[in-house]
Amino acid sequence: MTSIARSRRWSFERDPGSLRDELQTRRIRADDSAADLPGAGRGVQGGSAARLDVTCSGATTANILDEPQRLPVGPVMPPQIGAVTPDTELVTITVGGNDLGLIGGMIARSCGPGLVGALPAVSFLASELCASVLGDSAEPTAADFERVQGSIADVVRAVQSKAPNATILLVEYLPVVDRDATVCAKVPLSQSDAKAARGVYEGLVAASRAAALETGATTVAAPNADDHHACAATPWTYGFNSPLDSDAPDVGLIATIANSYHPNTTGMSAIADHLARTASTPQPPFDYGR
Repeated sequence: MTSIARSRRWSFERDPGSLRDELQTRRIRADDSAADLPGAGRGVQGGSAARLDVTCSGATTANILDEPQRLPVGPVMPPQIGAVTPDTELVTITVGGNDLGLIGGMIARSCGPGLVGALPAVSFLASELCASVLGDSAEPTAADFERVQGSIADVVRAVQSKAPNATILLVEYLPVVDRDATVCAKVPLSQSDAKAARGVYEGLVAASRAAALETGATTVAAPNADDHHACAATPWTYGFNSPLDSDAPDVGLIATIANSYHPNTTGMSAIADHLARTASTPQPPFDYGR
């Protein structure tokens, strides 16, 4: 989640990106968060913004509100809401995916075919190993989506309570899978898993928009994002990152795989540009991200 306070901005949950800085600081956070890219600060009073990014990989709505987050390495992180102060002017929030296992589930289901190919037995074992290390989850139910809608609304209300004058933007996730559930070498999911992943994504978007309508926050979605899914010619997200690929980042086995299906630099820039326009002219919920 990101908030910009008194010419300051902050991030809660994680604005995903490269894990290089995360490994160096022992805190899993993005070094190219959309709120930190050039242009994202335009529209804040005074013309510039001091930015504070408190995002952490794997954070849930509970980790924003009241539950410390225990990282695989490094310290236990306090609830992120503590970063918000009364003079906060702008808060951008991207949250809910980890509550529903959106990215973690895709990674776990891609791990076997992505690492060892189509040999069923070996692929299954690799998938099980990835799920045990990175986490996996069952397909969300209607109750799960209702619960995450309420949790996102609780996050917005907590920010409103601490910073009554802040503009709050709920920034939607970029789609990894398009409406047709397209799969390719970079998205080694089965067709049924791809359809399920798209369903979770659409359910999360609906939950975020409903929470925005309920609380008076504004939803933000990068225009034409569905044309830039992971299998597209110009993707805005990474596909599955196999450490065996020649272009794999040199950040270690787990970090390489964990960065799969998160926004790439082009995607983060697209979000940042749209955030700048949105922050300059705030609109009611649903005017962005339809």
